Amino acid sequence: MRLKDRLVDGPNYLEQQSRQRAANMEFLKQQLRERGLTSVAGKLEHYLDPDHRQVCLPLDCQLNAEKRLNVDLHFEKDVYGDFQLKYLNGTLLEKGETVRCYQFDLNDWPGLKATQALSLLEGRALKQHYTDAMGHDSTRWVELGKNGVQHYAADHAFDIDTVLASMPNITRNKDELICCLENGQQVSTHWKQNGQFQNIYVQADPSNSTLKLFDAKMKPVTAEQLSQRSQQQAQSKKPEIILKAPRRVQKNGHKVN
Repeated sequence: MRLKDRLVDGPNYLEQQSRQRAANMEFLKQQLRERGLTSVAGKLEHYLDPDHRQVCLPLDCQLNAEKRLNVDLHFEKDVYGDFQLKYLNGTLLEKGETVRCYQFDLNDWPGLKATQALSLLEGRALKQHYTDAMGHDSTRWVELGKNGVQHYAADHAFDIDTVLASMPNITRNKDELICCLENGQQVSTHWKQNGQFQNIYVQADPSNSTLKLFDAKMKPVTAEQLSQRSQQQAQSKKPEIILKAPRRVQKNGHKVN
């Protein structure tokens, strides 16, 4: 029996463990790629020690000169000994100070991407796909506020298509714009009026059932203010009418008006 354990069962067990770990790593890599975390997927085997039951993998991303995003990925082993990605801790910092932080339990945030987590941490709302209490797939708007997660009911009166129809001055492919806004993005576009174009940014605002508008300098602005600016631009570009004195010509030695 000892010989069988050493020569047969032992190697078979190690081979089975090796296959299980390889399959587990491949599953996690695919999951990380789908979430936009490809930077760590390639070397995942080096980070997840098989002798540990829990592993925290920190990621830091410098967004610009002042903003930084810190992400901690928390992996835990399940009852079968496979690692599962359980939590994503996100912290947004500006000039070294914490702006907002939140722990995303990925059971409650299926399919959450890194860009969506950033949008939420930056204070933007997005449309979340989830399973309701009856087990049905549904969608709802969600954002992070001062008191944590703010969920809006599935029947909340906020439809971007309707809002855009009421703001025809916003120019961009409508389907593309809706997709970006529902993904929590702040979208660059234009405000067209009286033949004048202004660079603006828009983002979803489910709390007020409208869109938030920002000018080219990222300052909040209203539709009325943009309309006033368009009128001012149109007036300043009106062509000047210059009256010239009638030209006198000379014919047969005589001046003729």
